Amino acid sequence: SSTANISPGHSIDSQNWIKTTPLGAIQAQLAAPSVVPQVSSYSLQQLGEKKIGIVLFLKENMDLFGDSELYVASVIATTDALNDVQKYGDDLLKRMSKEALLDKAVVTKLYSLFLGEGGSSSTAQGPAGGAGAMQAVDPQNSPWKTKRTPVSYNARFKILELLSRSRTASTLIAQAVQLIFSSLFGEANIAHPKLQHLALGFAQNIFREATDAQLKPISPFLLSGLSKYFAWLKEQAKSDTVNAVFAPHLESLRIAVLHNFSSLGKRSPSLFSSNITLVEDLMIELRETKSVVLVSATQEALLSLCPAISTVDHTVQQRLRALLASNFEQKWGLSEDPDAMQVDQQASDTPT
Repeated sequence: SSTANISPGHSIDSQNWIKTTPLGAIQAQLAAPSVVPQVSSYSLQQLGEKKIGIVLFLKENMDLFGDSELYVASVIATTDALNDVQKYGDDLLKRMSKEALLDKAVVTKLYSLFLGEGGSSSTAQGPAGGAGAMQAVDPQNSPWKTKRTPVSYNARFKILELLSRSRTASTLIAQAVQLIFSSLFGEANIAHPKLQHLALGFAQNIFREATDAQLKPISPFLLSGLSKYFAWLKEQAKSDTVNAVFAPHLESLRIAVLHNFSSLGKRSPSLFSSNITLVEDLMIELRETKSVVLVSATQEALLSLCPAISTVDHTVQQRLRALLASNFEQKWGLSEDPDAMQVDQQASDTPT
């Protein structure tokens, strides 16, 4: 355990609050002699027995604790390094009420564990160094002793699974957006494609559950971040040095982003009528990609953007028709008259 090297009453350096604090812990607690046990004196088996004892106590006395406390304990237990602890943690989690995930207090607590108290521990810049993602909270801008570090990757994965089942989670917009960008761009998460898959799926929940009033102010931000992430994935697909763990997931991640473009285009078509850069990029993607499933997902994204495209001015439509004609000629060997290729006006009647 990472607490084994921290003595009771140990003075924590606020300048290195992340490096010196165990995952999921609070600085002020570590400085209190009565809180941090001398776990270094326990064997691995003894630690496991004590953890199991705690989980069993919680399971037998669930009525004494709030749902948020029980969810925290069960999530941590299910992601423990010891299989026996995981088993008992899973059993506790199964006993939890599914309706508890509709409770704002429970969801807020899970967000706090995932992001850390007040925000992600890493800057949320794009993997390729780009901006377009939420900046992390600087621990020096608020009392550092009340900061909680994010939990481990395994615990974050479990938390995101739970939040993906919660309608309440997708309506807490500020936390939801930060979770997505922390998962996609956070330095600690970039080597974990499965977490990124979950985050992209979670974004779909926002497009489905958020009201127009909630979605409108964050739509440009989401589009910018997803576009940068999509461009980074394309770069990785062409790279000879792509991470071996990440490489098998590149295509499915690109498809997931395309599905997000489709959903965002249906909810916020004005985003794409005011800036057709993404539409042009997707047309080029359609021409260059050799994957059948990527072609299908790209076509779906473009079709979802038809209502937005149909409202652009004549000059822009001419440019799009020329690009589309070029795609026909270069990819399929067909020659079409650009002037004859009109944007489908009927698409403007497509439900959004």
